[in-house]
Amino acid sequence: MWGAVLKIASSFVKKDKLVYGIIAVPLAFLFLLVFLGSAGTVIKHVPLAEPDQYRYYVDAAEMIKAETGIDVDWQQIIAIDAVLLEQDFSKSSLERALSYKWYFVRQETVEVECPADEKGGEEGGEPEKKCYETHYYGRPFDEVLSLLVSDGIIRPEQIPDIYDYLQFKISLDYTDDTGELFLSIQTNFQATERFFAWPLSSTTVRITSPFGMRLHPVTGVYSGHLGIDIAAEIGTPVFAIEEGVVIFSGYTTNGGNAIHIQHANGVVSKYLHLDSFLVRPGRMVSKKERIGSTGNTGRSTGPHLHFQIEVNGKPVNPISFY
Repeated sequence: MWGAVLKIASSFVKKDKLVYGIIAVPLAFLFLLVFLGSAGTVIKHVPLAEPDQYRYYVDAAEMIKAETGIDVDWQQIIAIDAVLLEQDFSKSSLERALSYKWYFVRQETVEVECPADEKGGEEGGEPEKKCYETHYYGRPFDEVLSLLVSDGIIRPEQIPDIYDYLQFKISLDYTDDTGELFLSIQTNFQATERFFAWPLSSTTVRITSPFGMRLHPVTGVYSGHLGIDIAAEIGTPVFAIEEGVVIFSGYTTNGGNAIHIQHANGVVSKYLHLDSFLVRPGRMVSKKERIGSTGNTGRSTGPHLHFQIEVNGKPVNPISFY
C-alpha cells in the first residue's frame, strides 16, 4: 500500500526535476493524508487495471471452471493482486492469476466402484482393480485468505484491504460496435460518501474508455486520456462530485459543452461532451447538485460523459477516489 501512495506522490514531480524528489514526494504524501483522511483510504474499492489486465482474471476464473467445474469469483482474485501488487497491474499476468487456483479449489481423490468391464478379479485372472475419481470443491473466501496467510503470501493486516476491493461489483464486457472491452461498476453510494459523489445518478457505471494511454477513437493517435468516459444516454443528469465554485461553463472544441468546478485542496473536476449545463462561472454548487445533462457534443463518437479530476493542475485517475 505504501508503495502505491509513494507512486502517486511521485507523479507530482516532473521527471527532469527528480533531484527535488526528497522534498516533493513527502510534501505530496502529506497532502494526500490531509485530503483523503488517512493512508488507509488511499486508492481502494476499484483495482486500477487496464481492461486487458482485468481480462487475465476473468480468463483465469473461466479456465478454473473448465478444469474443475468450480465457479471462482474473478473479482476476488484481482482483489488479492490489487493489494499484493500495490495497484501496479503491469506486473500481472494470466499465469499469476491462475497461480491462486488451488487456494480457491480443493481437490480430493476418492475410491469408486470400477465399471463392470474393468473390475477384474475373476478366478485365475488379474487382481481386482481399484478405480479412483478426483472431486473438486470450492473454498469459502475466508478460508482462501487464511491459506494465503499460512503460506506467507499475504499478511493478516492486508485482509481488510482485500475486502475493500470487493465493495463494488465489477463486470467486464465488450462494446457492441467496436468489440472493445469496458468495465461496469455496480456502485455502493454509502461506500463512496467518504470521497466524492458519482457524477451520474446511475448505480451502474460503464467505463468505455479508462484513464491513461489509448488509441484515440477519432484521431486514431495513441495518446493519453486525461479522464474516464462513462457511457450515458443523452439527457442523463450530471451532478457535482463535491461542493465548489464553477470556474468554466461553455463550449470547447474537443470537449463540447463543458463544466469545470474548483474544489478545495487544489482539486478541479471537469465534465465534458454535455448536452446542456445549468450553472454559470462564479456559481457556488453543493455536493450532488445537478449541474447539467450528458450529451454528444464536441469531438465525440457517441453519447457519454468524459469525467476528469485534476489535483494541482495534474490529471489523476478519477477511479482513485472511489
